[in-house]
Amino acid sequence: MIKSLESAHLLSPFNSKASADQRAGRAGRVSAGHCYRLYSSAVYSHEFEDFPIPDIQKKPVDDLMLQMRCKGIDRVINFPFPPDATQLQAAENRLLLWEL
Repeated sequence: MIKSLESAHLLSPFNSKASADQRAGRAGRVSAGHCYRLYSSAVYSHEFEDFPIPDIQKKPVDDLMLQMRCKGIDRVINFPFPPDATQLQAAENRLLLWEL
């Protein structure tokens, strides 16, 4: 019986500075336009990251681990790709709970 199972969810942090600048650049592209930001310049300067975090580092990797295991790769932890070891270990622990 599964006693506890971590819930996997995506966090929704502020945009990155690069995303906000790209969005502002789209205002007025076809006709006259303005970009209104609903945050202060202090929030932009101190809270926003310079660039967004890649999706593979934000999403749960449980399905990726299952696919790799189905293809015969048993030591997924040793496979060289972007998610860090703690994220892979958490995914492996969640999948092991399903075996019980």
